[in-house]
Amino acid sequence: MKFSIIDIGTQSLKHYIFELDKNGRKLVHYRRHSDANLGASDVISAETIGRNIKILKNCLDRNQSENVSKLHLVGTEILRKAKNAEDFKSAVREITGEEIEIISHDKEAQYLYEGFLDVVPAGKKFGAINIGGGSTELVIGTPEKLLYSYKLPFGAKFIRKEFGEHDFIDWQKLDEYLDREIQVSESVPELFITGVLDFITTIRSPAPFVSKPCGLPDHPIMLTLDNWHDWILRMRATPVEKLKEYYSKDPNFCDGTTIGHSVYYSFAKKLGVEWAIPSRRDLTDGIIYEMYRGK
Repeated sequence: MKFSIIDIGTQSLKHYIFELDKNGRKLVHYRRHSDANLGASDVISAETIGRNIKILKNCLDRNQSENVSKLHLVGTEILRKAKNAEDFKSAVREITGEEIEIISHDKEAQYLYEGFLDVVPAGKKFGAINIGGGSTELVIGTPEKLLYSYKLPFGAKFIRKEFGEHDFIDWQKLDEYLDREIQVSESVPELFITGVLDFITTIRSPAPFVSKPCGLPDHPIMLTLDNWHDWILRMRATPVEKLKEYYSKDPNFCDGTTIGHSVYYSFAKKLGVEWAIPSRRDLTDGIIYEMYRGK
């Protein structure tokens, strides 16, 4: 059985196709459409709706060619707050025959947490974090229980608007701002899981970093906080056009990735993290997890 998830966010539309069987799941297709870009305003323009519908049609064509049997659509921050979200949902419904699940902050955190339950050892405390265009979610728990969730009410879109684009950011001011804004009372010394594994490993040759093997399934590397910070500083000093050359599979992803790492690192310092673990997983893995549990 093949199952498709389309995640409609503030900055991008992400298309996944998983193959599911009794042994688990395998990701057979993934594409991030940076050009979807619903924006950060409270009204989604007709042009933006049209652009996203065109992208969705391409996703549906790919689903058909892959013999996908089930489609699940999710929307996050932008579709929670847009005044004309119903216009967008109606246009999507017309071409897909499906409703978009507009997930709450609590559900977004739950999905993020559940996406790691099959790789973290029993009883082991872990943290996972994800930044989007409109907000940042942190979850802390064990495989037995979600202990803590925290929402930072802004994401990469806000930071780029307030502090400038990659090549022009005053990084010291951003670090000071994040230090003031991020207030967490928990600690996660060992297992702190971030996104962008594909990015960091793809550009490893031109942008090297020091790491060691990680014991978590599906997570090959981990970095000390100092080594991670050194790599972030290297990213900050690299012009964005050069990063786009390094990551040619999705150049627009580079516009916000160093910002994302800066936010993750600020959280890590507050949480007393010793090791950062890059990951390919996100809330879509939580959706798959719930599917397996029949929820």
